[in-house]
Amino acid sequence: MSTNPQDRTIESLTLDVDGRAIVALRRPPRSSTASASAPRLLCLHGWLDNAASYVPMMPHLPDVDLIAIDLPGHGESAHLDGNYTLHEMSYRVRRALQRLGWERCHLVGHSLGGVVALRVKHERPDLAVHRVVQLGSPNRGSAAARTLSELRLAREFFGPVLTELSDDPGIEDNPDPDVMAVAGSSMPRWLSQQYGIRGSNDGLVSVRSAWGWAAGKRLRVESIHGWLPLSAEVAQDVVTFLRTGDVPFDRARTGTCTSVMSFGRRTTRRSLSGNDNFGELRCRMTRKDSLLVFSSRTGIVSACPVRVKVKGSGNSMAVRTALASSTTPLIT
Repeated sequence: MSTNPQDRTIESLTLDVDGRAIVALRRPPRSSTASASAPRLLCLHGWLDNAASYVPMMPHLPDVDLIAIDLPGHGESAHLDGNYTLHEMSYRVRRALQRLGWERCHLVGHSLGGVVALRVKHERPDLAVHRVVQLGSPNRGSAAARTLSELRLAREFFGPVLTELSDDPGIEDNPDPDVMAVAGSSMPRWLSQQYGIRGSNDGLVSVRSAWGWAAGKRLRVESIHGWLPLSAEVAQDVVTFLRTGDVPFDRARTGTCTSVMSFGRRTTRRSLSGNDNFGELRCRMTRKDSLLVFSSRTGIVSACPVRVKVKGSGNSMAVRTALASSTTPLIT
């Protein structure tokens, strides 16, 4: 199997995990001579998806030994006896890591895969999982899954994992600087509210739920749920975080609504177009390097240093690049 000419051949890999096959796609690092020292990344797909959802991300990580697995009962991996649970999923991923013999690695998980990845990191610190990226993961439950779980046939078909993804576990915030949560927020609210999702969301998971309780870095992008692992822009965010442990403050985000909160330094980036829980946001330059942000619901939100290019005149201007890192949160 191969992708575009800029990428290398993708290999098929089968791991025997307690007598059950876990099938994976492996994209080795660009340099075969550096293969032994290359960073290692295990990617976990979302519910009812498969490992191929990470193929578009692979060209953006050329120097990484990247493996994307089919979770049990998905893709070409073997089914399990009995019901599927988050505990069983995380156990199988831990065993797969042990079979790979990786002493240190990063994890990226989309939706269900991100929930599983976080469990692997926190439940087995001896596996030396370094950084985790969650893409649209329902850390505080999914109203869409909750609506579906009300149907008896759905509960019987999908098993306990459907209910587990529905509910907020009620865990208090405990930010980990080595965890980044990416939330999509492009679904029209009038549409998502029809099946119970409140606030900004990606069509299946709210921003609040995706940011969860463990992420020390939080990023919001204009994306629907299924597009998160396919987006080249999100892939660059993943690359930056895995390499530096930080969020990409300096990269331009023209035409998107993006929010970032870094709990360690209390820094925030937010684009100023569109509507959200704070109402319509407008900005006004007060001096060369500062910006006042106004909210139609709350008044002045904050003043903070910026690096921006603007269009328009007067009090209403479109911010074309990211806000600079600031010690004052723009929105808390």
